[in-house]
Amino acid sequence: MKRPLLATAGVLCVAGLALAACGPDGRPPRPSNNHWNDRSMSVKARLDCPAKQGELTRVSVAEDGKSCVYSAADTEVTLKQLEVGDAGAQAALSPIETELRAIVPFEAREPSKNGKHTEINLPGLHITAHDDSDGDGGTAEVRVAGIHINANENGAEIRAEHFGENAVRASLILAAGDDAPEQKVVGYEARGPVKGPLVIAVVKTKDRDYTDNKDKDGVFSSMKKLVRINVDEK
Repeated sequence: MKRPLLATAGVLCVAGLALAACGPDGRPPRPSNNHWNDRSMSVKARLDCPAKQGELTRVSVAEDGKSCVYSAADTEVTLKQLEVGDAGAQAALSPIETELRAIVPFEAREPSKNGKHTEINLPGLHITAHDDSDGDGGTAEVRVAGIHINANENGAEIRAEHFGENAVRASLILAAGDDAPEQKVVGYEARGPVKGPLVIAVVKTKDRDYTDNKDKDGVFSSMKKLVRINVDEK
């Protein structure tokens, strides 16, 4: 039986609060109208690709220093510089998101009009959850401190974005549902100056512990650190 989404909303809220407490870079967010300050950034000419970062082990480095690849159990992480064209950072990230959605094709959907409904609105926190009439599945949406989470029985999406005048910070996680043929999780962590290049780490894994609440050196924490060490924040 699929997990009722009224219960799942509580789990998602905890995950969202954990992510919001650290911001996309693993540090506490500084007060800002945009949740994360829009400080200018610079990117190293050649990526710093350490031999190991937490659970991740480096397996290759491009000769031009623009990309490198890491692996762990059932996991691949590609770290690279991403050029930003005239269309902007969102357009530059769009093809990567399209590729990831082909692997984990999660789509948010409108909730059923039948069944139980819960809505909570507090300063900085919004939760909406719907169970189907038979209590078997449903939808949930959580917005907390700049983190937007959608979930249903087919999977979940966690997104945090800041496209400012000076800096870009963007995180995306797509997780397959419990009934998916393979328990895949994909996503990216990107940051850099608004005109680019961005440093982006793209992850494809079967590790379902995508919040890294228990393991601070887990796959997702490690990929965020790889991005962070390659970007200087002014």
